[in-house]
Amino acid sequence: IADILQARGQLDEALYIYQNEVLTVFLDLREIGTTAVIYGRIAQIAEHKGELENALEIRQGRCLPVYQQLDDIYNLLFEQVYIALLLWRINAQQYQAQIQTLLATALTHAEHLQIPETEQIQALIQQLKLNPSS
Repeated sequence: IADILQARGQLDEALYIYQNEVLTVFLDLREIGTTAVIYGRIAQIAEHKGELENALEIRQGRCLPVYQQLDDIYNLLFEQVYIALLLWRINAQQYQAQIQTLLATALTHAEHLQIPETEQIQALIQQLKLNPSS
């Protein structure tokens, strides 16, 4: 239901369901991987509402550590890209070094996994005019 509400642009309603119904179930079950996915959706809603700092805090504090702990390289690389893009939107100049590091690491992981998204990450690095070898 929350996914449908989010797709319809009913962000506050979707956020309420994610935070007060869906998240609590998976926290109680100690399903940390699924919990990280739900936090990612909450961060996505925050981003759509223009709450970039909040979205960044959720992704850095709730999602990224879980994927690192689980050694889930696939989801980790996507979190790195999401965080880099949030930092870019918040203040590209201030966070340029961090953005470059995140995207370079994500690219390395994508190349290692040999996934199609490798080309998209390379294109993003070029689009943002970053040095891919950092």
